[in-house]
Amino acid sequence: MGRSTMLIATACSLVFLLCSQGVWSMINLADTPCGKIARGSRRFHQRILGGSEVHISEFPHSVSLRKDGEHFCGGVLVHKHYVLTAAHCVHNRPPKVWQVAVGEQNTVKLDGTEQLMEVEQIIEHPDYIYPKLLNDIAIIRIDKPVIWNKMAQPVCLPDPLRRTAKGLGYLAGWGYDNESKKGGVPTETLHMARIPILENDVCESWLMSQGKSISLAPTHLCAGHEFGAIDGCQADSGGGLVSVDDDQLLVVGIMSAGIGCGREKMPGLYTRVEKFIPWIQSEIKGGARIKRGTDQDSRPNPKFHWWDQLANE
Repeated sequence: MGRSTMLIATACSLVFLLCSQGVWSMINLADTPCGKIARGSRRFHQRILGGSEVHISEFPHSVSLRKDGEHFCGGVLVHKHYVLTAAHCVHNRPPKVWQVAVGEQNTVKLDGTEQLMEVEQIIEHPDYIYPKLLNDIAIIRIDKPVIWNKMAQPVCLPDPLRRTAKGLGYLAGWGYDNESKKGGVPTETLHMARIPILENDVCESWLMSQGKSISLAPTHLCAGHEFGAIDGCQADSGGGLVSVDDDQLLVVGIMSAGIGCGREKMPGLYTRVEKFIPWIQSEIKGGARIKRGTDQDSRPNPKFHWWDQLANE
């Protein structure tokens, strides 16, 4: 951590305290400093397709969401009892079929670093409508608290009043190394990809150039390389797209969908976390469901009509 970051992180370890550093602001929901980067990591200065293998200590907020014992989706730790993921991952499936693996490195063998948690409650965003990928975010409550260590750390959340996601994003997960119809297979060990975050109008323009007439909602975020090759893929859904500020990790997106994997001018679609901060705080702080339609900019865009048809092309 930077010289001043340790003091700031310590001061920000109180639940729901808002921290501001220069032009960046972040929210910590945990009882320990959030967004810590492993000492000596160089990853941030240089379904994962085209990515590289990383150790879980470099992305200690990343969790594997297991369905019936096998990796199914990703998620991110934001609190010792709570994980964020994509609503489409958990929709219409009861808590008893899930486990959350914290501190996971390899999904097919024991690493000795895992903490396996049962799922106590699944809270989908009240405005999520399956299979449309609007408001595609859910909160999972696990049955026992995470024991914080180098392989298990919470990520920071963005302050919705102070920033908009931009620059480079980093996605970690255990997803496929290519589209399944192209022979892709799951990456058993944790991998990471560095992906540029795009303005929504740039994303729409790229997709239009590929014959996809698409209108994005304010709650969407796009990230991708113009010429493809590096991207999330199947089973990376629910994982967190993080950005870096002053040696802290901030989750800006939850992976939602993509048209194939790593295709030219076909960026990945994420849920823009900053738009859902009031809802996340309300659920985690109070544990009570809020009424539908209370989040600003979270209601469906009438022009949005496409991703449920195109996501698996």
